[in-house]
Amino acid sequence: MTVGKPASLALQPAPFVLDGKRARQQLLVTAKYASGELRDLTTVAAFTSANAKVVRIDSGKAIPVGDGTAVVTATVAGKTASVQVTVKNFTGTHPVSFRNEMLAALSKGGCNAGACHGS
Repeated sequence: MTVGKPASLALQPAPFVLDGKRARQQLLVTAKYASGELRDLTTVAAFTSANAKVVRIDSGKAIPVGDGTAVVTATVAGKTASVQVTVKNFTGTHPVSFRNEMLAALSKGGCNAGACHGS
């Protein structure tokens, strides 16, 4: 992807909260060019977390590591944008999510058809 020279970057959502160890948040990096054109540069952005004990970034997705706050920064073509992230309830107990965990297991086993458990 040709990035060119963006005039500015925006990182969204800003700010955001990750509630619990299973929380995830996809980040979006939008570049604004001098012409007014907006482009999604999420896939080419380099992400950093100011506090790796609170949040890490994997392929543009924020993943909690522990309770606290951190600043996440995206960099593209020398431009940066930052957001504050708060992680809470990381050490609490979290029930299994049917949608996020059980459906995946049922689908992998071929058991999500109408006549089976996933209906």
